[in-house]
Amino acid sequence: MSHLTPPQASELGENNVQVWIFSSATLIECGETLLDHLDEREREEALSYISTRERERFSLYRAAFRRVLGWYVPCDPRDVRLIRNRNGKPSHPHVVADGEVKVREQIHFNLSHSHDWAVVAVSRGGELGVDIERVRLPNGVQTLMDHFFLASEAEAVLQAPEALRAEAFCRLWTRKEAAVKSFGGSLAEWIRDLDVGGQEVNISLRHPELPPLELQEFPVAPGYIGCLCTSFRPAAVTLHQFDCGYHSGLAG
Repeated sequence: MSHLTPPQASELGENNVQVWIFSSATLIECGETLLDHLDEREREEALSYISTRERERFSLYRAAFRRVLGWYVPCDPRDVRLIRNRNGKPSHPHVVADGEVKVREQIHFNLSHSHDWAVVAVSRGGELGVDIERVRLPNGVQTLMDHFFLASEAEAVLQAPEALRAEAFCRLWTRKEAAVKSFGGSLAEWIRDLDVGGQEVNISLRHPELPPLELQEFPVAPGYIGCLCTSFRPAAVTLHQFDCGYHSGLAG
């Protein structure tokens, strides 16, 4: 099976960020061959999902994630190896060549998925994190805000008109998740150190142990919110839809 590399991958540059957006419906159209990209650990992890639908989503999103990294490394997606940093975050993708794991490219990346959509953000500029959420108020929202939101942030959600309250909550949640994912670790470890600035769209976060962090929201699909966090100021952030043609060798 041949795999064409989309032209966008060669245009990444040094300080740009490319965000690839996937829908589960599109990935299903790519066929079973996409699942051949998964390694043994990922196949075992997929089996841990009780729901058949969730198991399918996990497998398709992880396979597409490998396909995208394969464009940038570049290598066969089955040869991509992910090494985690000291905070548990998957670091630069490595590739198996002649039986040895070797670094091919200093690529920074992050993955997020929510229900029927997933995204992968890729850059050479520095560490980044990404998060997407379907807009809804989760069960126990007040308890979540008590644990993870600053008082001013919780107040902003509660003061929002009822029709916009779910969006206000998810906007703050994606900002916090993206910020924490940019350097690794758990949300509980860092959440009280992060002031994500109320309803502002573009902000900077500062912490004594971290470089300044930039936040930028981006559209995913109707009813979803996405946020990108970077440890540098991107020259450009571009959004791209995953195309099965690049997977199957039919594009071009």
